Order: sequence, then C-alpha cells, then structure tokens
Amino acid sequence: MTADRDSQLKHFETIAAFPANVTTYDDKLFDQEVEFLGGQKARQLFAEVANNIKPVAPAKGDHVARSIVLENALMEVLDEDKDIKTALAEAERLIKRRTRNL
Repeated sequence: MTADRDSQLKHFETIAAFPANVTTYDDKLFDQEVEFLGGQKARQLFAEVANNIKPVAPAKGDHVARSIVLENALMEVLDEDKDIKTALAEAERLIKRRTRNL
C-alpha cells in the first residue's frame, strides 16, 4: 500500500485500512459515524490515538523474536494445545540464545 494521501483514503473507504499518513486525518471520512460501534464517530478517536503514538526504533533482534513468537510459540499454543506460559518461557529462552551475539 502506498503512503499517498489519496490512495490511503481510497483504501480506508473501501477496505477499512486505517491510514498511516497523518495528513489524511482531516478528511470527512473521519467524521462519519461507525454503525458497528453504535454510531460513534470512532474514526476521530482512532486518528487522535494514532497522532499520539510515539515511533519506536526496531531493535536488532526484533525479527528473531517475531519469528519465534509468531511462527513457533503461537502455533504450538493454537495447533498443539501447548500451555501458554510454557510456550512463552521456551520462546524467551530461544530469543535470548539467538540474539546473544547481535
């Protein structure tokens, strides 16, 4: 998806892809009521929250942690009924081991 204002607004309107481009937050789409949320103008709140998110610089080991947690631990919990605390403890051990030299 592009960062272009018009493209992001088009995707927001057609597939509800919330825009990352903050220059879109003044568009009339944000003033519409959201029926699913009881008619609230929730998009205004979403935009306010998005404007207050502080960027976080990725760490060197983030890609390793993502892989271990999402591709291993989560699948073990969902598909193999592994205990959540056990899966997370094993994931933590693997992350520490695989990122110790980064």
